[in-house]
Amino acid sequence: MIHSSKNTKDIGPADPSQHIKFHIVGNTRNSDWLKKTLEEVSDPDNPRYGKHLTKEEINAQTAPSSADFDTICGYLASFGLVYLRRDSDVEVEATVEQIEKMFNTKLHKFINPNDNDSATKYFEVRHTTQITIPAEIKSVVSIVSGF
Repeated sequence: MIHSSKNTKDIGPADPSQHIKFHIVGNTRNSDWLKKTLEEVSDPDNPRYGKHLTKEEINAQTAPSSADFDTICGYLASFGLVYLRRDSDVEVEATVEQIEKMFNTKLHKFINPNDNDSATKYFEVRHTTQITIPAEIKSVVSIVSGF
């Protein structure tokens, strides 16, 4: 089991028809430039000290390439999935069944057994086996999160 916590309890497989939102993060471009820039603006002895970049300036240099986004979005579209392309990731909505097939994993429901208030009790869905990023997108994806 991947997720283990004394604060949660596995209550079994998730409903295959349940919809879940998750994120696929593309590979960062120009990571050496980003590291150098962060060091320079943080070093009081550097002339660039304190001259921080905006989110837009950083994204312009580091966000995944259009080709990488096209690969990810094309793969998702082939499954008929709903997705939203963002700065460095793609937000996806899929059913448990689709996620399990796409990432060769099993999703279960987890609850906090110490939460005795039935009005606020909720569960979360998490993977219980290692996920496998599909070969079609593996070279352009750095992280899959949200389940």
